Amino acid sequence: MVKLQGAWRPKYVLQYIQDLFLQPDFVVDITNVFEQKIVSWKAYKHSFMEGPSQVNEERQTYISTPGFLDSAVYRHKWFGKRPRKICGRIYIRKRTGSTISTHL
Repeated sequence: MVKLQGAWRPKYVLQYIQDLFLQPDFVVDITNVFEQKIVSWKAYKHSFMEGPSQVNEERQTYISTPGFLDSAVYRHKWFGKRPRKICGRIYIRKRTGSTISTHL
């Protein structure tokens, strides 16, 4: 007979902050892999606008707007300064069962 394992719930769930301005609970140093991250973003060039000549308002999405990719790079570099690193990826810690307000 197989013994069933009881339900387990994590105490915290970590959420990556993409572009809302929320105060992070902690920053992970991604300096060593940041250049590789940029290369991987650029591999999806059909999703990102690469210059003003590519503006097509019918197909434009949030991430294909002018400057989105640059702003993502600047954001990682800005938060990397906090732990005195080059680039940082930011997270918030959400207590299980609670909600996070995204209204700024």
